[in-house]
Amino acid sequence: MKNVVLTIFILMMLPSVGCVRSLTHIQKARKGLMDHPKGEVRYPARVGDAAGSMVGFPACFVLLPVTIPLGHCLYPDKSREDAERRMWFLIYPAFYCQCTGTMITGGVPYLLFGWWGVNEPATVTENQLSDG
Repeated sequence: MKNVVLTIFILMMLPSVGCVRSLTHIQKARKGLMDHPKGEVRYPARVGDAAGSMVGFPACFVLLPVTIPLGHCLYPDKSREDAERRMWFLIYPAFYCQCTGTMITGGVPYLLFGWWGVNEPATVTENQLSDG
């Protein structure tokens, strides 16, 4: 069981090694689902976000024996930037669980009916107001 958890964690973290941009792209997609104009997409995404947070933060503590040495291997320098990166690296499991929960529960409704029918806000012209 321990090897399975370690393997899943390593596979989950591989995209982020040396590429912090992947996390920013995931965060942008997550924000797009959380702020979607249709409630059918927005509310499931928020539920998935909360569920991912509830799973992710305990996962941070469980995975500390893995993330601490991995952070020191990836950022070995004693500079302030590397120390900051090592500290953020400890909570990457929480970020990934939160984003994964949002993507799964908000992405499915988006594929079904979130991508169509999103109208721009209606604007009323003065001619329409005078017509009654």
